[in-house]
Amino acid sequence: MSKTSTENINHQSVALDAFRGLAAILMVFNHAGHAWLSAFDADNGWQGGIVFLGSFAPVLFFFATGVGIGLTPGRLRTAGGAMGLAWKCVLLILADQLLFLRTGSLLGLDFFGFIALSMIIVGLVDRLQRAVPTAILLIAVMLVFRYAIALMLPAAWAGHPVPAIFFGSMPNVSYPVSPWLVYPLVGYVMARSGFYGPVAKDVEAPTKRFRPRVALIACSVVALGTSLLFLQMGKGFFRWGTVSLGFFIASCAVIPLFIFASEAAAAKLTKFSNFISLRGAAALLVVPTHYALIHLALQVSPGAWSPGSFFVGSTLAVIVALVVSKVGARFAASIQPRIQPGMVFVLIGLVIVTAARFDEITTFASATAAQILIGLVLGLRDKKKQSPLRPAGQ
Repeated sequence: MSKTSTENINHQSVALDAFRGLAAILMVFNHAGHAWLSAFDADNGWQGGIVFLGSFAPVLFFFATGVGIGLTPGRLRTAGGAMGLAWKCVLLILADQLLFLRTGSLLGLDFFGFIALSMIIVGLVDRLQRAVPTAILLIAVMLVFRYAIALMLPAAWAGHPVPAIFFGSMPNVSYPVSPWLVYPLVGYVMARSGFYGPVAKDVEAPTKRFRPRVALIACSVVALGTSLLFLQMGKGFFRWGTVSLGFFIASCAVIPLFIFASEAAAAKLTKFSNFISLRGAAALLVVPTHYALIHLALQVSPGAWSPGSFFVGSTLAVIVALVVSKVGARFAASIQPRIQPGMVFVLIGLVIVTAARFDEITTFASATAAQILIGLVLGLRDKKKQSPLRPAGQ
């Protein structure tokens, strides 16, 4: 592989890690806004705009999951690839269920669980001979079912488990399959097709790299214009339970913007890109870490915060969450493998304490500690370093 090709692949990796970091920033501002602000402030003013933009965080995370698989196709066909994926998905599902054990529920599907589901489905698609056409077909089918067929179903079907888990609203299911699975599939298709950053074989072909950028810009402009039209028409923009058509179209504008932002940061703002970049265990650890920070802040200062305090507090939470998560990931990579059985036994104990629900503080602390430990176990097994860092100015 040529030096130019290697540098291009590193740029893809750094840009994708920065993309996850930007998604994490949105996540922190969104969750902090709903936790710290009054209901009115969270929906109005400049701070309401920030909170709404933060609601696209799972869109970006799920999209990045598909991109990651698309940039490294054929992983399931490698030795140990299937077992490695299965182990990671089991841990992610366990981390997901801890969210529900905190409230006394046994099963559910939230952020971590949907990441696992996305990895399984997109990974299986990747094994097919015609993977990209299959992914495109699945995208089309899910969108037709969610925004056409689902609207024609009888009202009595609304609470039925089968249609609800696929494209409706169901208790303990935060992310129904459609349209949420569209995002990792789109990320996979774009990565395999060379849309997400230049691919190695096209390094010497700037014209081929230019065309995907034009397509992304056109997509973003059309989606943004349609979203503004929907806003004038009074259409709703919501993602809880189900995803409105307005929100989905708006997400088609947000994804390209953040692709460009992450690539620009990786190319021009290397210090900032290196700081926010998330990979492997760090991308998992940032979730329980930021929840813990938000919860701790509420214990120190209960009640509704002012917009200014929200912004300062969220910024500090972002910085601390990123630093702690990346330090945790590096620590996990330094742990000796022989310690893993002991970590698993501690994890089992924390799950039992969470399920027992002794009191609110103990339950939250044990669930958070268990999720952090899961992140460390994943980091220990993967032995992945943080994003490739480059000296500033290069």
